[in-house]
Amino acid sequence: MKKILFSLLALCNCFSLTSCNYNVRYEESSLTEYIEYIKHSGIGNSSTEIDHPDYFIPSISFFEDYNYIEGGYYWGQDDIFKFLISDDVLPEIAIIYLKYNENIYYNAKQFMLENMPVYNDEFYIYNNYNFYIHEKFINRFSEDFPMPEIPYCFNMAAYNDLNFTLVFIGFFDQYPRVEEKYYSDFKSNFPELLVTYYSKYFNFNK
Repeated sequence: MKKILFSLLALCNCFSLTSCNYNVRYEESSLTEYIEYIKHSGIGNSSTEIDHPDYFIPSISFFEDYNYIEGGYYWGQDDIFKFLISDDVLPEIAIIYLKYNENIYYNAKQFMLENMPVYNDEFYIYNNYNFYIHEKFINRFSEDFPMPEIPYCFNMAAYNDLNFTLVFIGFFDQYPRVEEKYYSDFKSNFPELLVTYYSKYFNFNK
C-alpha cells in the first residue's frame, strides 16, 4: 500500500507546475545529422511530420544527387505542455536551405518542381524567393483526414534564381497561437510570417 501511495505522489509531483520544466524547446540544427537520420529511419525529427522526407523534400537522395555548396537545417518544437504555464507558445517549424553553383542549381530546381509540383499555380513571393505549397503536402490528406486550414499546418518549397538557392519549410501551429491575421489573409501576411518565424535560421534578405 505504501508503494502505491508513493507512486501516486511521485506522479502528482511530476505533473505539478512547480516541479516540471515545461518551458523547453526541443531543437535540431545539423543538416548532416538530418540527412543521415532520414536515410536510416525514413522519417524526420517532427512527430507532426513537418520535416518528414515524403512531404518536406524532393527525395531522400536529393542531397547527394545535387551537390550543394552551402546548406542548413533547423527544426524546433516547444514542449507540448508549455501552454500550461505560458501563452508564449511558438509554432513548430522546420527549414532547409541549399545553395548551389549555377549549373547544378537549375538541375536541382527542375527536379524539385517535377517531384514537388506547384499546387494551384499559386506563389508567395518574398525578396526573389518564390514560395509555393506543393502537391506532396496536399497529397498527405484525404476525405477521412482532411487538410487543415493554412497556416495551421503546411509545407512549402521555394527557389531563388538570383542566388541559386532552394528552400523548404514546414509549419505547425500546435495550439494554435499565431495571430489571427495569418489565418484571415495568409497570402498578404506570408512575408511577415516568414520573417517572424524563420529569419533567425536563414537570412532571406541576402
